[in-house]
Amino acid sequence: MYKELAEALKKYARLERDPLAIYLTKKLPEGAESVEGSVAFCKMFDMARDDGKCYYASKDELGACETGIHVLGMGEVDPALRRGDPDYEEHGISPSLRIARRAFSHRHIIEANSINYVKVCPLSQADEEPDVVFIQGKPANISLLSFAFVNFVGRYPLGLAGNSFCSACIAAPYMTGEMTYGVGLHYYGGPPDIMKYTHDEMFMGIPGEVLKPVVEQLVNQRERLTKVMGERRRRMGQGGRPSHG
Repeated sequence: MYKELAEALKKYARLERDPLAIYLTKKLPEGAESVEGSVAFCKMFDMARDDGKCYYASKDELGACETGIHVLGMGEVDPALRRGDPDYEEHGISPSLRIARRAFSHRHIIEANSINYVKVCPLSQADEEPDVVFIQGKPANISLLSFAFVNFVGRYPLGLAGNSFCSACIAAPYMTGEMTYGVGLHYYGGPPDIMKYTHDEMFMGIPGEVLKPVVEQLVNQRERLTKVMGERRRRMGQGGRPSHG
């Protein structure tokens, strides 16, 4: 089933990169290879796509990014982060301590030490329902998926710009059950070395339980929109004006 869903996602959302299945587990994952050395969680996205394989990691292998460890519930949050000390006092990113603290309070974080392993697979290779499906694409791709979510539940996805995207697009949909989108870490001046992405890309997280109906809406809306736009072009060709009501 997930192979077909992955193919439909790529076709109807016009994705260039493969969607990924993300699993957050307490037990050692099956059907996956352990990463070697120390990596960042998001680097596993490139590994899964480039190699066409499933990979898993424990807290010990995710040492290249401390943020990923606490966001994914694999370790404790450093109290200094909650206080806003690094962004204000060490890095000077925030103009005041209170703003640094407010910003951190909006970060979605899974309960500390509740997750032991993360597993990342190409969605086409998923053999059970993912916790989250991760999408990477241009705004037009994300817009198509957002519209499908609207037509499924009647409300809009959550936008979490400026947040770490493991928080915005993995922890947030995992914790809330909502589709979410984020814009990455472009404010650092360019794509980080730990993951491949370009300045014209965005990210989206889809809770595993809504993946199938959202993809069904994605397919159906293409047919509906094709019909509507065809009718508008026909009226325009006859000298009429399209209705926007």
